Amino acid sequence: MPRTKKTADAAVEAAEVKETKVEAAEVAAAPAKKTTKTSTGIKKTTTSTGTAAAKKTAAASKELDFEEIVTKFRASVAKAKAPADLRIAAQITLTGSVEGILYVLVANGYAVVEGFDYKDADIDMDADADAFYAVVTGKKDIAAALNEGTVKMQGNAGVGIQLAKVVF
Repeated sequence: MPRTKKTADAAVEAAEVKETKVEAAEVAAAPAKKTTKTSTGIKKTTTSTGTAAAKKTAAASKELDFEEIVTKFRASVAKAKAPADLRIAAQITLTGSVEGILYVLVANGYAVVEGFDYKDADIDMDADADAFYAVVTGKKDIAAALNEGTVKMQGNAGVGIQLAKVVF
């Protein structure tokens, strides 16, 4: 099939996009240099690998969003097994970098998470979104978050403990 002007232009554009991506990858992979002064006044230059520096920059620039929190929490809760006779409804209000309201229901041996407001909850939780995400992804223990005050629980303490055992 002969090349037309349109297919030739498209091929050139695709090559330019690919070249730009390669250049961006090369810049990200380039070693990062840091110059510091020691206590004796001698300058010291250290080089870090570009991959680690690029990962750190990418991780810092990634913004958390409500849907990501809900998705991770659903995946975590889906593995939970609760006693068949346990019924707990909890509302979790996220604040900070992400704001939103989650509803968690533990009933009939299962737990489910939904991203909406539930007014008649047994437990109300207020949580900093970043701290809650750390708990949901296993990077922080729920007890540590409660002790720090980044996650707060209101309601019956016994029910709160049962909820934490099942979903966290």
